[in-house]
Amino acid sequence: TQVFYLLAFSLMMLTVDKVGYNGGIEFLAVDTIGRWFNKSYGVRVSRHEAGHFLIAYIMGVLPRGYTLSAWNALKYNMTLSVQAGTSFCDEDFQN
Repeated sequence: TQVFYLLAFSLMMLTVDKVGYNGGIEFLAVDTIGRWFNKSYGVRVSRHEAGHFLIAYIMGVLPRGYTLSAWNALKYNMTLSVQAGTSFCDEDFQN
């Protein structure tokens, strides 16, 4: 019965996260676990976002900023719905 209650509680928490926080808590958990278990994960994310930044700059679209982890997005942008990303000044390009 304890396994059933644990499973029910986990499903309830995932549902609350998806509905209430757009999956943001899951983003934090996955990003943190990925960095703990795979040391090259942070380097891979950094290179990926640098590629977005560089391509946008070459295309003449000014990058506004970037974040390399879900924790940085939460700390500096006050958003839970981002794992890592680059934002741009051109709204049409951003979408």
